[in-house]
Parts: sequence; C-alpha cells; structure tokens
Amino acid sequence: MEAFLASLVFVVLAEMGDKTQLATVALAVEYNSVFLVWYGTTLGMLIADGVGIIFGVVMGKRIPERTIKWAASMIFIGFGGWGLYDTLPSSIWTPSVVITSLLLLATSIFMVHRLSAKRGSQLLESDKFCEIVEPQLPESSIISKENLVKI
Repeated sequence: MEAFLASLVFVVLAEMGDKTQLATVALAVEYNSVFLVWYGTTLGMLIADGVGIIFGVVMGKRIPERTIKWAASMIFIGFGGWGLYDTLPSSIWTPSVVITSLLLLATSIFMVHRLSAKRGSQLLESDKFCEIVEPQLPESSIISKENLVKI
C-alpha cells in the first residue's frame, strides 16, 4: 500500500504542468470530449508506464540502482539540453555560452555526486539504523512496537 500511495502522489505532482497534461488539455479542446480524451490519455499512460515498470524491474535485477539513477538523470539532462537547443535562438549558442554551460553542468553533477557519497558514508558510519530484535517476553504478553524495534 505504501508503494501505491508514494507512486500516486509522486505522479500527480510530477505531471502537473507537464507536457502530457498540456497535450491532454489541447486534445480536450480540439475534440470537445471529456470522457474519450480522458480514457485515451489514461490508457496511453497505462501502456507507457507499464513498459517503464517492466523495464525497471528487469533492469533493476541486472544493474545497480545507483547506476540506473545516474543514467536516468543523464538522459533527463540530455533531453533538457536538446529542448533548450531547439527553443533558444541560434544567436545565443556562442562557444563561450556553450563552454560555460557545460562547465556549470559538470560542476553541478560533481557536487551532487560528492554530497550523495558523503551523506551515504555518514549514514553507514552512524548508529541510526534500526536493529530488529526478537522479543524476550512470555507467550501470554502483548507485543508492542517498542519490544520489536531497537533504535
């Protein structure tokens, strides 16, 4: 149930103002049909998300999660750069702007990598992980959460 709620909230928040939502608005205006556009876009999202979920499960068994996250972020950054290149006028794409942008992007990626690695090592070194222990109670006792988890 937790995975369902997390996915629901994440997708609702991520899709607000997204190109998919704007395309749905345009389709609703063009065809003036609430339910057919709703059904069509929902079915399209189900198919696209189903492919993504299957791909993610298969890849998750073969490739480390960290590698998948980095690859996804690089693809996302690539699409963002492509969108900027298509949208901005060609007069903006001077060598100095391109080099400065790439340096800023590389610095940002490096900093995120360093911060995530540092935070991960700090968590591993700390004693903040939960340890599940077997309760030492008579069978007639009521078991509470405090008896099961030792922090």
